[in-house]
Amino acid sequence: MAENQTLTGESNLGLRSRSNIQDLRTTERDSKPVSRTETSGVGNAPNVLHLLVNSPERRQFAKDLEHLLRDGKIEEAESHLSKAINVATFAILLQDQLRTPSLLAELQTLGLRDDNQSTALPAAAGQHVAPSPDSSGATHVVPTSDELAELKAARDREQQRADALSRDLATVTEELHALQALRAQEAASAAVNAQQWAELKASFEKERERADAVRRDLAVMAEERHALQQLRGQDAVLAADSRRELQELKEQLGRERQRNRAASAVHQKAEQSQSSKSGEPIGMASLAPSHGASSLGSLPVRAAAVQANTYRLRGVPNVVDAATLSLQGRTIHLFGVQADGDAGSANELTKYLDGREVDCEPAGPTDVYRCQVDRMDLSLVVLFNGGGRAAPDAPPGLTLAADRARSARVGVWSK
Repeated sequence: MAENQTLTGESNLGLRSRSNIQDLRTTERDSKPVSRTETSGVGNAPNVLHLLVNSPERRQFAKDLEHLLRDGKIEEAESHLSKAINVATFAILLQDQLRTPSLLAELQTLGLRDDNQSTALPAAAGQHVAPSPDSSGATHVVPTSDELAELKAARDREQQRADALSRDLATVTEELHALQALRAQEAASAAVNAQQWAELKASFEKERERADAVRRDLAVMAEERHALQQLRGQDAVLAADSRRELQELKEQLGRERQRNRAASAVHQKAEQSQSSKSGEPIGMASLAPSHGASSLGSLPVRAAAVQANTYRLRGVPNVVDAATLSLQGRTIHLFGVQADGDAGSANELTKYLDGREVDCEPAGPTDVYRCQVDRMDLSLVVLFNGGGRAAPDAPPGLTLAADRARSARVGVWSK
């Protein structure tokens, strides 16, 4: 076990563990009974102490201890003995490592100064130690086998204590290395945790900024949604108003048509009654020699004009402007509509017709027609969407449609 021990410096050699390693005071207390045993042995064999003091170092140590005991300095004597025990323990530990190649390098790393106070080494093992005379000049006798056995037992006990200390030192060294590794691991873990904390904090800041941006976007979207709802409500109201106004215009247009038909019927009856009174056809009125020939001569002209315009037109027209169409080689004007000269209105009318056929019937003496698209009055559609202005002779229904477009500021009224 001692051969596996590694000397790591003065700090490792001087460690003390509260688990197994005994401190100086414990060592002193444990050594006292042994000392008493040995002392008692010395009392039984007076020559044992003389045999132990067989070197200059031991004689000097015994002399110093004698002076301390004679002066009553027991504590200093105990301290002196403790130092000696520590030195002896250290020597026993180094004895096992003496032939280790790394021992010299490890001793040199201690940085010990050469103060010329080295202790003289004891005699080598197997070297004969000559008996030294004491102060009286007497020569010590050679120890007996029993005394040598007792000394060997004492040495074995010290060797066992040194081995126990070596094992404890190895255990403490392993614990120290484990604690150092654990501390390094904790330091690395703390660094990793700090880095992760910084990354988490940065990520949290980014997420908070994204959340703020999302909240702002949601607020903007809520405002836009509210505005769209308001516009939708307004559009619904306008659509309802438009449908109601369009229905009213249709009703007024129907009433106007009925009145026009009634007026036409009354006019025809009046002409027939006038013809029956004159006793001649309308076409022949111009041949009667009378002073009212000029006034009656206009009737054939009106009849001829009406007869010329009674021709109905049907087909896909070309849009000239918002109030004028070209159909079957003829240029016709929409009834009650006055063009404003806006090319955009003509384009809108072209898109509205989208290649559909129109059905036109005469509505005046000069190529004025009332046209329909899918049974919808085209003049009413143009005026309702602001494609033109109402003509001075437009009926109230068309005038009302033009007024609606002007109030809504659409088409030509948007400028």
